Amino acid sequence: VQDMPVIEICCRVLGSLALDSEANQVFLREAGANRMVCDCLRKGFCNRQALEAIADLAYGSPDNRRELGRYDAVVLVVKSMEKDMSDLVAFDIAVMALTNLVQDDVHNASRLQTQKVRFQEGGKECKLSVYALLSHRLGSDGLVLGERACILMMALSMCCANDPKAQSEIGDANGCWSVVERVKAGAGGSRDEAHPQKCPGPDAAVLRQGLQLISDLATRHSANQDRLREAGGLELLWRLLPEFARDPLDAARWLLTASMLAEGNPINQQRLVDLGVPAQAMGLRKQFPEDEEVLDSVLGCLTALAANNRSHQDHIGSLGACEMVSQVAMRAVENPHLLTRCCSLVLALSELQKFDA
Repeated sequence: VQDMPVIEICCRVLGSLALDSEANQVFLREAGANRMVCDCLRKGFCNRQALEAIADLAYGSPDNRRELGRYDAVVLVVKSMEKDMSDLVAFDIAVMALTNLVQDDVHNASRLQTQKVRFQEGGKECKLSVYALLSHRLGSDGLVLGERACILMMALSMCCANDPKAQSEIGDANGCWSVVERVKAGAGGSRDEAHPQKCPGPDAAVLRQGLQLISDLATRHSANQDRLREAGGLELLWRLLPEFARDPLDAARWLLTASMLAEGNPINQQRLVDLGVPAQAMGLRKQFPEDEEVLDSVLGCLTALAANNRSHQDHIGSLGACEMVSQVAMRAVENPHLLTRCCSLVLALSELQKFDA
């Protein structure tokens, strides 16, 4: 069939049927839907509709992701980006398709890591990795739509979670600066005096997705931790506290980001302590006393801030952390994860430090 309107309708129907229905996903896979939508991209048919169908078929279905990968869906989606870089809607759909394809799929993630996108910019031919292209787009002054920023940050976070090389490549491509600047814009600040933001108030979705990406980039990656600090990420995190202290899930997200920025990085650790993060962590524990996720994040944050620094140990202990962890440990005897968190904090607050004289 080469009747374009018919193929467009088929792609739309396939995607709609696949969403939120495991039985339909199985039926569509067995009927050859994955191969069909990949063939559409391969032959240049119905670009947007085929991309949407791939995104929908890959969403929530590991089996569909694997089969789409075997049909070269990752490569085909990347190639589709090259056709018209100015088609922002198609670009967004392609990014969502890649996000869904690499989720919990090492093979697809490794294929994406090797792909390059060729395009024209300023009269010159450019070639960038997908990670570098997404980082570049995230930092672009032309990116004024918050939803578009969220799509890019979600994709970069998914890459970090599924490809061990992603953190370094995104960091090397100026991705740390890009996400800090984008979150600043989402908070209502301006990127610089020449480009004031039109957003009248904070964009909650951008802030949440931005903190997730900052956390993912910083996790056990000292170079990115340094880059995020140099971009102003620590001060930004502190400035965002009022926005994230209203809801327990947001508070836990804020604490986790502080932990990932501080863990194993003495400079970041010191700066966050100087800003007052330990006292705020204890305050969030009191604000949400019954929320286990907040408690878990408080314990992790204080552990990261106390480790290997005697003055930090003394300061955090003076805030009541020793009494708190003792009380929590007494009640957590049947919760192995929480008990492990308590033990980690006890060690961080009390063990002999290798940096001590």
